[in-house]
Amino acid sequence: MDAPPWFFLLGLVQLGFATTKHHESRGRIRHNMEGCHIPVDRNSSATDILSYLTHPCRYNPRQSPPEETPIAVDTRMHIYYLESEPTYNLQFKAQMLLQLKWKDRRLSYKMIDPALKEIHTSHRVVPKIWTPYVYLTNEKNSLILRSSHKDVLVSFLPDGEVLYTTRLKSTIFCWAQLGKFPFDHQRCQLILDSWRYSSENLILRWELNESAIIPEDVRYLGDYKLISMTPKNGLIPTLSKKSTAYSPKEYRYTCVTLTFLLARNYQYYVMHYYLPSTLLVILSWVTFFLEPEALPARVTIGTFLPFNRFNFLQTKIHLFLLMVHHSSTKDFHEKSVHLPVTQIQWRGMLCDTPIDLPFKPMVKNR
Repeated sequence: MDAPPWFFLLGLVQLGFATTKHHESRGRIRHNMEGCHIPVDRNSSATDILSYLTHPCRYNPRQSPPEETPIAVDTRMHIYYLESEPTYNLQFKAQMLLQLKWKDRRLSYKMIDPALKEIHTSHRVVPKIWTPYVYLTNEKNSLILRSSHKDVLVSFLPDGEVLYTTRLKSTIFCWAQLGKFPFDHQRCQLILDSWRYSSENLILRWELNESAIIPEDVRYLGDYKLISMTPKNGLIPTLSKKSTAYSPKEYRYTCVTLTFLLARNYQYYVMHYYLPSTLLVILSWVTFFLEPEALPARVTIGTFLPFNRFNFLQTKIHLFLLMVHHSSTKDFHEKSVHLPVTQIQWRGMLCDTPIDLPFKPMVKNR
């Protein structure tokens, strides 16, 4: 049966439309994935390219990068403020710049615009992309980086590499060993942990070059001085999940630790505690080297210094208690405001004797 003439005319019209569409799309990369019709090309802006890369039609932020197993997350840290607090259990405040780097090939745009070297954006893109759940283990108030959108910069490279940079301020807690006080050395760790993904899915590690940086002139440790800073990769102790229906399964979580070796500044304690107590003991032995007939010298020294047994024992106990309460004394001498001379009253530690007066300044309570 011969086809009617209008059928051939309709075919020619469709062919013309197809040819026109082909010429219009020449030089343009049109990505149609799962119904995602967003035309982008090398003339598109970085905002348009990023909108296409993170569009829900092609990107699921709740799914980890499928082509990277396990996902390697490189960590860098720049510490620009460090301050110790005068407490029994060592605590120090730290302000740091933390950078996490991983690769997500779903965010690669080198086929779209090879000339675009980098895309910078703010925290608004964080809910639209996959990020590792990382938190500080030994922080007093734990902070999950994904939930903190303040001071966040996210950068994308052409090959799909993501640079997540954030600024943190935290108080780190660690146990202090005071057995050799004040000549002690303390080791404090800053532990960064990934608790959601096991080591089979995610590896948290330090970068090979310049993993942790702290300037030489930016250290406000007060009672301590920083000897060394050692980055180290590690695993959290194995957790076992047992069930009656399934066999026991072990989970290992990766972490990175930054160990600070701190040494106490003992010069203060030597000058304010050890030296006065040593001089007091030496002076107490002066009477043993005096002749028994030297009564004027013995009477003068006996009335000038507290050489009887009760006062001597009381002095030693008081010096020991002062060393126990070293934190408050140190804080008073180093971190207090400059008080006018009229508000300072000099009193003796035990009694108003000339040898005791230079040792203990006290502030009047008003």
